[in-house]
Order: sequence, then C-alpha cells, then structure tokens
Amino acid sequence: VVINSGRTQKSLGIDNEPSILLQLQQLNVFAPVAMTQAMCRYWQHNINEGKTLRKSKKLHQIAITSSLAGIVGGPKQSAYAMTKAGLNRYMEAMRIELVDDKTDVNIVCPGPIQLTADSHDSFGSSPNAELRSRQEGRTGRVNMTLTRCASLYVTALQYSLTESWISKNPELLLSYLRQYTPALLGPLGRMIGPQYTKITQQQRKEIEGSRSVGAV
Repeated sequence: VVINSGRTQKSLGIDNEPSILLQLQQLNVFAPVAMTQAMCRYWQHNINEGKTLRKSKKLHQIAITSSLAGIVGGPKQSAYAMTKAGLNRYMEAMRIELVDDKTDVNIVCPGPIQLTADSHDSFGSSPNAELRSRQEGRTGRVNMTLTRCASLYVTALQYSLTESWISKNPELLLSYLRQYTPALLGPLGRMIGPQYTKITQQQRKEIEGSRSVGAV
C-alpha cells in the first residue's frame, strides 16, 4: 500500500495562524496515520487472523510519502516541515510495533521535484489566505524530474528500504549534515538564510506582478 497524500505550505513561521497548523496536521499527518491504522487492522483481523499464515520475511508493506522537509527544516516551510517530521517519527514508532505482524513500513522522503501542470499551489499563513505559488523560493536550477523520482521510489519499495531520501544536492547534502554533523547547520543557516530571503522576496514581487497583468 502506498499512501501519497499531503500539500505544501509557504509562510514565515512567525506568521502562521493556529488554524493553518491544524489544517496541515489533519491533511499531512492525521490522514496518512488513519489510513495506515485501517490497513493494519484489516490485515490483523481479516488476513492474518491474528497470526502470520505463511513463512516469509515480509507479509505486508506500507509506503508513506514524506519529505526531506521532515529531515531538515527550510525557510518558509516551518508548518510543512512540522507535519512531515511528525509523520516520520509516528511511522518510525509504528514500524517497531508491527514487527510481529511482519508488516514493513517504508518512509520515502523526496526533495524538490520539478513541478508539473498538476502541481497544486501552496497554502499560505492561514486557511483563507491567498495560495502561494510553488515556484516561490526555487532558485531556477533544474530539480529532479518526476520520472526519476518515481523510478527511485519504486526501487525503494522493491528493496523495502526503511527510510529513503530522494533528492539532488544541496538538499541531500544538507540532510546528511543534519544527520551526522548537526553542529554545522547553524553556521550554514546564517550564510544561506539572507540570500534565500532576498530570492523569495523578489520572486514574490514577480509573481504578484504577473497576476496583476493577467487580471487586467
């Protein structure tokens, strides 16, 4: 079972209203958790009948689409990062609890992926705020294609990897630094933060300008 649900959000952490935090939690955390619980109960009571009926390394498999934002928090992604980090830890705990049921829980964490025509805009600082373009904050470099991400995702499922990070650098490098040398993230954040802020402010002005022209 692959559970692939969620939505991004772009706003400064100081501006996020409690209502948007709750809405994101319901969509990005509570929904995947509820679906995972339902599947596990079904397998336990209707398939396994409380017991594993055949000898195998693995009987059931659940894959959860999370995000590298759950590993490393980024500017204007505080609420989104909160939900993905919570989802990661919840599923990590469930994985241990389901060992006796021979149920594997795979957490797949993609980084920035090329946007498509089907990509939804991001939420803003509140449920009623104007939606934010997902182009905001992207520096114009070529991100991983959706096809490449899907191929790596399938490979992670094939080998039932406990946790997978799918991304290009620098996001992948930052994830490794966060994992093994977290002390370096502070100095890097002070270097990257101001540059990112200037880029997002300029992009925000360009997006608003293009919308104004389109409205005219």
